[in-house]
Amino acid sequence: MASLGPFTLQNLWGLYALLSLIPLILLYLIKPKPKLLDIPSLMFFLKSMGANKITSFLKQFTKDWLFIIQLLVLLFMTLILLTPIIEYFHDVSAAHTVFVLDVSASMQTKEQGGTRFDLMIRKAKELAGSRNTVILAKYYTKVDLRNQGKSTTIDYLNILRPTDSSTRLGDAIMAAGSILEQTNKKEGRIIVISDFINTEGQEPLTAKSVLQSKGMIVDFINVASTDKKDNVGFVKLIVDEKSSVAYVKNFNEYQKTVTLTINDLTKELKLGPEQVEPFSFQTIGGVTKIEITPKDDLEIDNIAYLSAPQELKSKALVITNNESIFLTNALKSTGLLDVTITNPPIIPSGDYDLYFLHDINQREILTGTFEDLKTKIENGASLILHAQNDLNTIDFKNLINLPILEKIRTTKELTIQQINRFTKNIDFGKVEHYWMLGSNNEIKPFVTVENTTIIGMQSLGKGKIIYYGILEQASDFKFSPGYPIFWTEIAKFLLEKQDINQLNHPTRNFLSFLKPQEVKTPSGRKLVTQTLLLEEAGIYQLPGQYVATNLLDERESNINAEKSATQKSTEEYEIKAVREKREYDIDPLLIILLILTVIGEIVYIKIRGML
Repeated sequence: MASLGPFTLQNLWGLYALLSLIPLILLYLIKPKPKLLDIPSLMFFLKSMGANKITSFLKQFTKDWLFIIQLLVLLFMTLILLTPIIEYFHDVSAAHTVFVLDVSASMQTKEQGGTRFDLMIRKAKELAGSRNTVILAKYYTKVDLRNQGKSTTIDYLNILRPTDSSTRLGDAIMAAGSILEQTNKKEGRIIVISDFINTEGQEPLTAKSVLQSKGMIVDFINVASTDKKDNVGFVKLIVDEKSSVAYVKNFNEYQKTVTLTINDLTKELKLGPEQVEPFSFQTIGGVTKIEITPKDDLEIDNIAYLSAPQELKSKALVITNNESIFLTNALKSTGLLDVTITNPPIIPSGDYDLYFLHDINQREILTGTFEDLKTKIENGASLILHAQNDLNTIDFKNLINLPILEKIRTTKELTIQQINRFTKNIDFGKVEHYWMLGSNNEIKPFVTVENTTIIGMQSLGKGKIIYYGILEQASDFKFSPGYPIFWTEIAKFLLEKQDINQLNHPTRNFLSFLKPQEVKTPSGRKLVTQTLLLEEAGIYQLPGQYVATNLLDERESNINAEKSATQKSTEEYEIKAVREKREYDIDPLLIILLILTVIGEIVYIKIRGML
């Protein structure tokens, strides 16, 4: 092997092929010469030409095209045998720029007269190359732009806006590595621009190390300054239908006094360094806004929204000939129902949302009562049928399909078959006896004992019928703390009351609907979707409900995170070429030239008439 400047000859034995030039030159030199004749009229010219014999020889030598072509053929063959390569340096970072841009809530922190997000966009525009991919780092990583030119990338950056969600920066960096690996054989550069406040997922430094071990170039640019930022914000919100609690944290290293405002109520809080303080308030139906003043360097966590169902009571009618104080008190304690108790045969006229049949005397039931109830259920009302000792003797007139076989004694615990809002975390205990139902019933079981439905549901038209098979005298469930909770939740279920916890979410949750819904986001954007990603803090307006979303992320609100030595500021960072020594094998090119030369020789011979 020998090096000649940028060229390297890998097979020096190929130099022996140059010996093939000797026969070619000898054959050319010893070819027959033309015989010269003395012609007097030409003597003058021949004397003149004699002076330039050597020059004429060289001219003739160079004008013999066949000789030149054959010489080239031998030279190309020799070079091929020498297997030459060209060594050069290639910039592996220039082919593709993959940006990982942090669009989380902390990027809205005030910085250098603007925000960290503004600094990031400015730097990304400056570094955009000829081919760019943009990956958004937030709670859910998103590849938002792929393989686009500089002008398209800049247009995209001009309309990009931050979200109000937390960050999974390490996951986004790993996604960038996958993109680079798939599209360009690892050639290119990953540029991460962020404040490096990572709330969940893989750590950014770990992700960087993994990609660098695969030979990828990963650069970190930190848009956060070393100046201490001022921030007090909401970090937690516990919502309940009666009262709620908001937790406020002072992220500063010094004491700070802030004012909380909720509707017409204001409260002053004195918070020590890094102190968390709870603030309790009564839950009000509708939308409630809680605000911290004065404003600080991160305003997104200075406001919290709460959404609660409107306090409109529904009408409930309990039809009974033996009122149960346990059931009545449980229904009244829900706060959802305006409860009316009636004793058959008197049944008030008018429509109710919920009907209860509890311990009735069939002899007191007037003809047509069950038929009227069936019509009301079919039109959208709901009925709860409470089991009683003589249940097997009552003719419900097709109101419910309830084939009763016999009363069974047992000592077994009731078993929850389906966990839902009214069976979750409820201990139903035991029953001493129960009514065994036939297998041909149409009741969907929620709670059972010995394969018999104790609590179940049956649909009827637009309404629902709940069978409550726990005999009051045969169970201690009425004394349980879960008893009023059960009736509250089952009332919410039947009335389709919105669960307050389903109306309040952190800015990282999804909402899924059975069919596409029209939604208005907190920023005023309107869309129709079946799956909604909550990434804006504020109020989402949906048909018949308002959904409140808040950041509520202590790590995301900690905007004074420490800077790592591996991160450079926007001013410090300069893009530098990363050059890699490579080899280019020119044998294929020489073979092509050889073939073309041979073809040229054949054509030349054909034209000369020698073939």
